[in-house]
Amino acid sequence: MINQAKHIEKVYRTSDEHIDRSNYLRLDKNERIKPFSANFLNTLREKVNDEVITMYPDPEPLYQRLAEWLGIDRKCLYLSSGSEYSIKAIFEAFMDRKDKILLHSPSYAMYNVYSDVYGVKQTTLEYKEDLSFNLNEYTSMIDSSYKMVVLENPNGFIGNSYRLQDIIGFLDATLKHSVLAVIDEAYFHFYPITVLELILKYENLCVVRTFSKAFGLAGVRFGYLVAQSKIVQSILKVRPMHEINSFSIMLGLHCLENLEEMNDFIKEVHKSKAYTIDGLKKKGIEVRNSDTNFILVKFPEGIDVQKCLFDEGILVRRPFTQKFLKGWTRVTIGSSSQMKEMIKLIG
Repeated sequence: MINQAKHIEKVYRTSDEHIDRSNYLRLDKNERIKPFSANFLNTLREKVNDEVITMYPDPEPLYQRLAEWLGIDRKCLYLSSGSEYSIKAIFEAFMDRKDKILLHSPSYAMYNVYSDVYGVKQTTLEYKEDLSFNLNEYTSMIDSSYKMVVLENPNGFIGNSYRLQDIIGFLDATLKHSVLAVIDEAYFHFYPITVLELILKYENLCVVRTFSKAFGLAGVRFGYLVAQSKIVQSILKVRPMHEINSFSIMLGLHCLENLEEMNDFIKEVHKSKAYTIDGLKKKGIEVRNSDTNFILVKFPEGIDVQKCLFDEGILVRRPFTQKFLKGWTRVTIGSSSQMKEMIKLIG
């Protein structure tokens, strides 16, 4: 028998449910539910050729175009196969065994996974029972014993975001104590408060983003990291041979050439979210708004809402494990017609 490596023995991963999701309305993973326009898809098909399949990827055109769109130096950008590989690269380049990381809970699971994989010690501050988070308290915990601290803005589970001036106070504390600051902006486009323009001021700052949410490329796996060039140069030492595939490059460029697709989708999300919140509240159901493409819904006790909706062909996120999130369900925002059907079934 081949034994697994000792350093992954304590790594915890939730087990995926083995179901074919294609026949369900997928409101469980914050994917893009709205179809792309016919023009977007038709012009994309025209770009597919043999070289996309047979040649090794050439990411340079995407590096240059994305850097131009972001208004940053090309040397401050790192492309990856989804934001999780940007996060992994940060751990590989900067975190040694027994280094310490400061996290909030809930947060993106891969921060916990990579901490366990690389033997990094975790300290966590949880959200309150009322689902609020004290950023000042979190900031006060930062000291030189930590190597990295993470802040999601907006948060990918609660959906709250922070004022820029409060984040600056947080960043000042990380810089004072020489702690690597990772700001995860996966949902940034739905509530555009960003620290990207602060990259040149904070040499310890990494901004992580994805094309999975607002751009709708979850199936392609494309993310990126922005930091000062010294940080990026360290990350390039641990990158795979090809950090991103040719389809991701082609689709990334196509999205940047068709930004109205993203803008239209964001407008649809905000419109549909308002409709859904209003419809659920009229049924007496507690709802928490968010600065993202999902909401939190608290259904009546004693009802297995996940199973009930599953039986009707609708997927929502599995129940949370944190005590302060007991009873809450995260629901991705689809189109108004899709959310109308969900509201009808709940009633």
